[in-house]
Amino acid sequence: MRKQLKGWRDPALLLTSMGIASIGDFIYLVAINLIVYQMTGSATAVAGLWMVGPLTNIITKFWTGSFIEYRSKKKVMTITYIIRAVFICLIPFAPNMVLIYGVLVLLSMAKAFFQPASTTYVALLVPQEKRKRFNSIQSFATSGAFIIGPAIGGGLILLMNVEMTLWLNAVFFLLSALLLFFLPEQKKVDKEAIPRLTLSQVVEDFTVVQKFMVQNKYVSFIYLGFLLVMIFTFAMDTQEVVFTQQVIGLSEMEYSLLISITGIGSVIGAVLLSVFTNFFSLRAMSDHDDGRIYHIRVFLVLPHHRGRLRPPGFLPSLFECGYSDVLSEQCACGRDGQSDECLSVDPKRGPSRLHSGDRDCR
Repeated sequence: MRKQLKGWRDPALLLTSMGIASIGDFIYLVAINLIVYQMTGSATAVAGLWMVGPLTNIITKFWTGSFIEYRSKKKVMTITYIIRAVFICLIPFAPNMVLIYGVLVLLSMAKAFFQPASTTYVALLVPQEKRKRFNSIQSFATSGAFIIGPAIGGGLILLMNVEMTLWLNAVFFLLSALLLFFLPEQKKVDKEAIPRLTLSQVVEDFTVVQKFMVQNKYVSFIYLGFLLVMIFTFAMDTQEVVFTQQVIGLSEMEYSLLISITGIGSVIGAVLLSVFTNFFSLRAMSDHDDGRIYHIRVFLVLPHHRGRLRPPGFLPSLFECGYSDVLSEQCACGRDGQSDECLSVDPKRGPSRLHSGDRDCR
């Protein structure tokens, strides 16, 4: 047992840090949806919340990868956690929708920096033989956050108020940043060798990624296909709070509990995957995207029963872990920042689970 746990201290700390931040993401998600809906009563305003992140990612990703590639990934992750904590604390003081959307833009920019930095850092920190297990446990942690986060958010809103919930939510990100201080730097950064971030540098990075996509069509197909499915899946979530409160008539607490119930299937799948991950091939895990298509059909045909029908979410858990592992084996660490910059536009809330491989890492 002790032999099996050897070498897991640093990956465990990283998983804990990212898991706590994932919980914070879902607490914040429930709170901000309720704030906007209470302020405006508009379905369009709520839908706008879900447009801010992807649009900001598209604009920011043109240069974040080039910036991150030559800097400490651990420091970038830590700073983005702290920035998110600060701006979440400021949301209750925003008197109108313009300022709320402005804060959301800044939060999305911080996430855009975090994603490629965490991608690189995970690939460097976690050895190849442990990476499949790491990805499955991370899938479990993310799915667990999907249940625990809204439940905590709903409970805090019920016991206190939305403002206090957001302030306590900021503590989650500060705690995640604190845990990163105990992790090692994986690469020494030569500050004198850091190039200036210029338009020509960004264009060069895009050229590198374009060549990679041409030479690795299979990986590009997997990556872009995953993003396309995610876009369709999470497009449904734009009207979730409006539908549950206007059509079904749920209270704030009931809405939060409903979100918790819908994640049970994902948690079950992630638990099974973390136990039996070594018995699945990468292709077997990657081919189970029918779970996400099932989600879309269920939501469109029987929206009132979404909470009860969501347990098939164990299939997406399998698919997402396989997706991470396929890219782990195929992508080289030397250019993962640029690859994530040019290819990834995460329509979801939390960080992408793309972990570039270790062929050039060790």
